Amino acid sequence: MLYAIRNELEQAFKAQKVPVKVVYAFGSEPTKSVSEARERVVLIEPIGNKRDKIESPVRAHLNPKHPALAVDAFVIRIYARSNLPAATPHDHAARARQIRQHVVSELDAIVRIRQNQIEWGAAGFIEPVDGEGSTVWSGALYEMDLTIDRGTPRVTWAGDAAEEVTIGTDVTIVNTTKVRNAPGAGDGETAVGG
Repeated sequence: MLYAIRNELEQAFKAQKVPVKVVYAFGSEPTKSVSEARERVVLIEPIGNKRDKIESPVRAHLNPKHPALAVDAFVIRIYARSNLPAATPHDHAARARQIRQHVVSELDAIVRIRQNQIEWGAAGFIEPVDGEGSTVWSGALYEMDLTIDRGTPRVTWAGDAAEEVTIGTDVTIVNTTKVRNAPGAGDGETAVGG
């Protein structure tokens, strides 16, 4: 799911003319990537810690049935570098926050279209890990934790939902609706449908 979201975020950045590349990493970023000079947003699926959760479904889904809700945890890193002459740490931090604004707003729109929910966790500036034999990153590195929920429908391996139950033609369904205009105004009207 995160790789697909990365593609959608990159398209949203292009549409908004955000001049920052969006990258996907499964596990740790490669050392070369960590200290590369270019600005970027990295969506990371962490390995080595159990951060995902399986929860009870929020609402009932009849077909396909959703016995649980998976809440997948991710990390986003923003590598920002101000292009101002003799940029200060404050300038780099301001640039990171400007990029963060686009990350948050565009991810919110993407997740809403997918009918999922996003929950933001801890966030803040961190020190980059210097890779041996690579250039030292001069800029700001901002990291955010987040989770995105996804349904866990009961489907076949091919992804098909269970067959829907069809009510036979030999079954009659009757409903009754009672309507009362005001308290004590009589029994009101009764409508019976079939």
